[in-house]
Amino acid sequence: MHYPQRIAVWGLGLAVFSALTVLGAIQQNAKPQVAVPPEPPLEQVLELDADERMAFFNQRIALHCNVCHSSEMIEQQRLTLTQWQAEVQKMIGWGATLPKPYAGLMAEHLSRLYSPEGKPKPQFIKPEEALAEALQPDQELVDSKLASSPQVAERYRSQCASCHGQGGEGNEIGPRLTGRQMLSSPDSFARHIQQGRGRMPAFQQTMTSAEIQSLRRWLLGQSFSWKIK
Repeated sequence: MHYPQRIAVWGLGLAVFSALTVLGAIQQNAKPQVAVPPEPPLEQVLELDADERMAFFNQRIALHCNVCHSSEMIEQQRLTLTQWQAEVQKMIGWGATLPKPYAGLMAEHLSRLYSPEGKPKPQFIKPEEALAEALQPDQELVDSKLASSPQVAERYRSQCASCHGQGGEGNEIGPRLTGRQMLSSPDSFARHIQQGRGRMPAFQQTMTSAEIQSLRRWLLGQSFSWKIK
């Protein structure tokens, strides 16, 4: 059976499994529970050729990894095979739904996609450069007293730190924010925060434009010698 046919069969099995899960919950007058979908046995996965296996494990990343981690965060890791093996085992130990027999193949797949040798040069900026690029909009959008207020740091820690680190340095869940190119564009940064992106929720209803821009300036000041004038 060729790969498209295998995918169709596995997809049909997943659909039937999901339908039965929901039906059973309805019959028991209960809310459907999130269940781990059935996966093909390792023997079948090993029969896939290189291109088929690449597509298969790209699907597994979406199914088992992107539930908690953004694609951008995964791409930033750039680990060796040994490090990816440890990382995959750690994630499974923390509750990732990837079948344990897939662990070794997933680590090999990730090491091919995101090795240290393929790491792109970080596109970071200096705060002074960012402010020079966005000087006028920044002056119009943010009051310096608001940007330097302790409330801004508290707002970041209560709404952003759990996914992006205590100082914007990134963590297991979300990517680094400090020094990012988007900090040089008030409009782009505001749009990102207001509308959300991927698993990141939208904050349009909970943050004012001034509060969003104050967060931008606060992030500019992290890990740098930048000071508000």
